[in-house]
Amino acid sequence: MKARLVVAILLFGPALTAEDASPYRVGPGDVLEVIVDGRPDLSRLPTVQTTGRIWLPRAGEVEVSGLTSDEVAARVAAWAGGRLDAAERR
Repeated sequence: MKARLVVAILLFGPALTAEDASPYRVGPGDVLEVIVDGRPDLSRLPTVQTTGRIWLPRAGEVEVSGLTSDEVAARVAAWAGGRLDAAERR
């Protein structure tokens, strides 16, 4: 069974307005919520480090700076996907 991965971005700072037409890009200091459905032990609230990376179980360090939330989700899924699938087979 494949685990479903959800990534949400929690932003603390000035609110975005309708004039901000481009999608938000993740940067250092942003807090992400990574939820692996059915695997609460793998879910995390990582902060993007000054290096632009987050650390996640099974995925290790993942470069996320400059990405949109959809791009972060795809990158984390790509890094963790094979590792999660292998873990599920055990």
